[in-house]
Amino acid sequence: MTILDLSCNAIEGVLLYSLEQLQLLQKLDLHSNMLSGNIPPDIGKLKVWLDLSHNFIVGPISETFSSLELLEYLLIGRDTPVHREA
Repeated sequence: MTILDLSCNAIEGVLLYSLEQLQLLQKLDLHSNMLSGNIPPDIGKLKVWLDLSHNFIVGPISETFSSLELLEYLLIGRDTPVHREA
């Protein structure tokens, strides 16, 4: 599987750390759900496309996101109260 689109499904709960194990996944779209909690630090190892916008994610963005070479698209904005670790 290279694309997983679960957007607009009213999914509740936290982002699972096991998502980062889907190494062949090229697109993960979880926008417009009711996900909460922190962004797992290694989820940014996904290739190409990651959309977590329009959820209730809190907490810092891991420093691992600053050194990503394969991630081309990252959307965590609007209604997603996150901040980058200092």
